[in-house]
Amino acid sequence: MRQSFWLKELCWAFLPSRSVFELYRGGQKAFDLLDQGTVAMADIPDSFPFTPIQRIQKEAVVKNSAHIDKPALQSFFAQLKWPLYFMDFETISPAVSLFDGTRPYQKIPFQFSLHVIAEGLESPQHYSFLAEGPQDPRPAFLKELKRLIGDSGTVIVYNQTFEENVLEQLAVSFPDDAVWIRNVIDRMVDLLVPFRSFHYYHPDQKGSASIKVVLPILTGKGYEGMAISEGEGASQEFYRVTYHDVPAEERAQVRQRLEEYCQLDTQAMIDIMLKLNALT
Repeated sequence: MRQSFWLKELCWAFLPSRSVFELYRGGQKAFDLLDQGTVAMADIPDSFPFTPIQRIQKEAVVKNSAHIDKPALQSFFAQLKWPLYFMDFETISPAVSLFDGTRPYQKIPFQFSLHVIAEGLESPQHYSFLAEGPQDPRPAFLKELKRLIGDSGTVIVYNQTFEENVLEQLAVSFPDDAVWIRNVIDRMVDLLVPFRSFHYYHPDQKGSASIKVVLPILTGKGYEGMAISEGEGASQEFYRVTYHDVPAEERAQVRQRLEEYCQLDTQAMIDIMLKLNALT
């Protein structure tokens, strides 16, 4: 993965910032523009067959400012119901099943971060879970999540497909809790949507809606300097210190880093929500 990223950076080094290859789902269109000698998005002629989203991108680049669809953002906020639960999971996906009733590469949740806000996007309470020991983490994970999430209120995630799939698998494995789990799924709202739908778009996003891209643009905050700064690294580090012989001091240090990383993900969602709400 890292090598392919390096090769792309090397081969595409001639492209300017905000190039035609940042067009959302540009595909062959971007190569056609390059063949015609157009490399900067700002230079794409108005006669070009833009999709509505691609036109938003070009206009944002030309104006060098964010596109903000206030009615769409207002509609997004209108669906939220108090209390708000900002939720993020971390998982391992072992190639060889570790626990009865699981399959190779199944996502096994070992950690969650949960910020709870009673009302007003202020004074969040933070809760977390990080599995202890090599036993199946799912029963304790689910028990603690069920203790903390009430029967009403909106559950906010970023990229809902991930958390939803993990919860669906838990519903199958733990049928006694399936009704509660599916109630949580029904209450989920995806904070990715305003960005994936281009209700908010800044040209520095370069076509991306990733939380790690959006967060610094909206808030000035980021993941720089963290020992663990992305989900794959979190999964690898948890697996290493939990299922391998690692000194106790190192294990404790890694676990602290995992707590810091996962907490930042849910705090980032709150920070993004505050900024979006201010724009409406």
